Order: sequence, then C-alpha cells, then structure tokens
Amino acid sequence: MDEGLISARYATALFSLAKEKNQLLTIKEDMELILAVCNQSADFNRLLSSPVIKPSEKIAAIRSIFSKKLSTLSVNFLELTVRNNRETFVTSFCRKVLAFIREENNIKTAVITTAKPIDEATFRNAEKTLEKELGAHVELTRKTDPSLIGGLVLRIDDRQYDATILTRLKKLKQELLKAQM
Repeated sequence: MDEGLISARYATALFSLAKEKNQLLTIKEDMELILAVCNQSADFNRLLSSPVIKPSEKIAAIRSIFSKKLSTLSVNFLELTVRNNRETFVTSFCRKVLAFIREENNIKTAVITTAKPIDEATFRNAEKTLEKELGAHVELTRKTDPSLIGGLVLRIDDRQYDATILTRLKKLKQELLKAQM
C-alpha cells in the first residue's frame, strides 16, 4: 500500500474523531509535539523503525515518553499505529493531520527567509499584512540565509516568492550570457 494513501486514511480517522470530540486544538498541539520529537530524536526514530523491538515494547516506550504530555486520544493513536505495523509513518500521519486542521481553521503557513535577521516589529507587520492579503490566519516563521545577500524569500504553503539579490544576480548573468550568443 502507498504511504500517501495510508497517511490519508489514518490522518482522516484521527482528524474526524478529534473534530467530533472538539479536540482539534489539542490534537494540533499533540501532532506538533510528536513531529518535534521525531525531528529531534534519532533514538525515537530508531525505536519506531526497528523490526527487532517488539510492538509491546514500543507501546511501553510511547506511553513512557508521551503519557503525561499528550492527550489520551493521541497516545491511543500512536499505540494503534504500532499495533497495525504503521509506526514508520508517524511523521507522515502528523503532517497530514496538521494539514487537515489548518485547512479546517483557514490557517496558512508561511516562512520568510532573509539574509539578515529581521526585527520583531517588521516580523509582526509582515504577519499582519499577510493575514490581511490572504484573508486567513497566518503561522509565520522566519529563517536567515546569508547566501541570499539581500531581499527575501516568502514561502506560503506551496507557493514561493523570491525577491532576493542572489536571484536577481543569477537572472542578470543569464541575460548577459544570452546576449553574448
């Protein structure tokens, strides 16, 4: 079975149940925490992907790690994924559930990347402007990449706007090379 199809089924089930129980905000926070653990802990990923570790041991570890930090619904969901041999898809499930929740609540994700760190006032102003333009709540994060030289890259969901000096220089170089031919 295809990972996308598996992820969609499990995520849809969890999302529907959370919505039915009015726990979407709780599940959103839980999925973000699980993703953070998956992204930061190689040991946790090895635990999930190891064919040598018994499912009962994986479930015990999940309870030990998450029982006081996650809702019962999320812990039960993780246990279900282990019982059904789907624990290697946990990060995919979490991302998909978060996508469903964002869609449900009209939340857009955006990342602004600049050559130098931007100050808090500029960041908040950009966030407010995006919310007004998009007609949605915006979860804006910032990154710094000195290789951009100047300007910014704005990524909103799956769209990207590149207004960097680096890109402009590359385009200018291409135009000059074309003119030489």
